[in-house]
Amino acid sequence: MNIIRWILVIPAFVISYVVMRWICLFLLLSFAGASGIIYAISSCIVEGGLAVGMGLFASIKVAPSHKTAVIYMLSVLVSLMAIFNMSLSLLSGYGFGDVPKLQGYATIVLTIITCIYTSYKVKKDGIKSVFPDAGN
Repeated sequence: MNIIRWILVIPAFVISYVVMRWICLFLLLSFAGASGIIYAISSCIVEGGLAVGMGLFASIKVAPSHKTAVIYMLSVLVSLMAIFNMSLSLLSGYGFGDVPKLQGYATIVLTIITCIYTSYKVKKDGIKSVFPDAGN
């Protein structure tokens, strides 16, 4: 059973990230509309902060042990992917679809900050103080 839980750590992160992002952006679109500064700032916060935090929380709920190491490794992986995405955008003109580049960069920077801050808090205060319902 533990092997299956270890295999599901990354899919749990991805699925919870996507579900949280879709739900929050749907509510944001429903109440604030798809234009304006409120939508731009809120979508950066949702995608870069809230959804990443929820993904990390879901992954430690699935992991059978070594929850601190899971936070560190997923934070490194997500940060590296964000840096790779930003470097693609800067060096080769890769875009973010219909999202303005500044908003895309802000989301990437917030994602990296969320990963670093979560890892720092877990290192400093322990997993139970950052995620009280961490299980086991």
